[in-house]
Amino acid sequence: MARSKVNSSSDKKNKLLSIALCIILFLAVLGVAFFVYLKSQNINIHDVSLKELVQHVFSENKSGTSTEKVVEIPFDAGEHPVFTILNGDIVKCNKDSIRGLDKSGQEKWVVPIFANKPIVKEAGAYLVVADMGGRDIAVLKGKEKRWNKKVENNIINVDVNKNGYVSVVQEEKGSKGAVTVYDPAGNEVFIRGKAENYILSALVSSDRQVLINCIDASGITINTNFEFTDIFGKPFANIQKENMIYPSIWYMGEGFFAVNDTSISYFDKDRNEKWKKEHKEIYTSTTVLDKYAVIAVKDQEKKGLFKSKTKVIVYTADGEEKASQWVDEPVKNMYAYDDLIAVNTGREAVFMSSKGSMKGKYTSKSDITDVRLLNKSEALIVTRSSILVVPVS
Repeated sequence: MARSKVNSSSDKKNKLLSIALCIILFLAVLGVAFFVYLKSQNINIHDVSLKELVQHVFSENKSGTSTEKVVEIPFDAGEHPVFTILNGDIVKCNKDSIRGLDKSGQEKWVVPIFANKPIVKEAGAYLVVADMGGRDIAVLKGKEKRWNKKVENNIINVDVNKNGYVSVVQEEKGSKGAVTVYDPAGNEVFIRGKAENYILSALVSSDRQVLINCIDASGITINTNFEFTDIFGKPFANIQKENMIYPSIWYMGEGFFAVNDTSISYFDKDRNEKWKKEHKEIYTSTTVLDKYAVIAVKDQEKKGLFKSKTKVIVYTADGEEKASQWVDEPVKNMYAYDDLIAVNTGREAVFMSSKGSMKGKYTSKSDITDVRLLNKSEALIVTRSSILVVPVS
């Protein structure tokens, strides 16, 4: 009996040892396979944290190219149409019309316009289309045309806010440019010319203040002047930034932020520069939820897990980095809907939340010229000869 008990105990130990050896062998094989994967991804295991590793693996699993439920709508590339989204409709604008399409490409409505080189901007329910270098402009609210007119001078830039106020930057004889502001009914509120400064853009805030972005090239250096007027064109403040040009300005919260090719600055409601962030190169910018700034920046030679070249950063109005995500190529443009951000790298559309989580991506067979969001689950991909409605995740 004693010998039987000893043998039984020995057998149990051998079985446990065999199981342990199998587990160790399995983990070793798994480790080798994972090491090979890391090498294939050019990942240096010594330079990566566990958190980065987990984020990378899960983002790879979630971000596969989806080919299901993709609707492709071809168009004549010779027309050079411009696309955007308005109230869930796909808007196609070419030189003679603005057309609303459903997600299958069927026409829902049409508004005539002449725009040889259309500029298209939307805010809320409003859409403005202008002929860049021409004189025609049309404003829609939903699918209805609110007003249209031919202005006196060639149009340089245009913008519309969510309340329907339109700002038009145009050439003007005897000056270096002028800003005209129209109310939602199309009535001219004011026109303000600039004799010394070139005007890049103008925005009307939700509380009806006007921000005019000007370049002063009269001296040795080229400076930016941010001029503030009331809704009737009366100036009340000015900010000068020496040796700086800001191609992009955005209202955000109670202030605004300005972006050039290497820095982003936020100015508070009292027009004080609250913070400034420097980067090696900034590709593009946008806002999300009207309270966060989003920029795509060139990678600062980061080593380790990410072999990516571009970092998409979400900043708060306090200058804190709320979230970030890495993408594989330089970013062409971005678009935001609610808390979702669409990032176009030219061959891929990457979708991320304002919290930095990867939602999905779509890889195109041809160059992507633009990306828009129809809603939180569907995106519009614009290529050189077709548009595609694709799932976000």
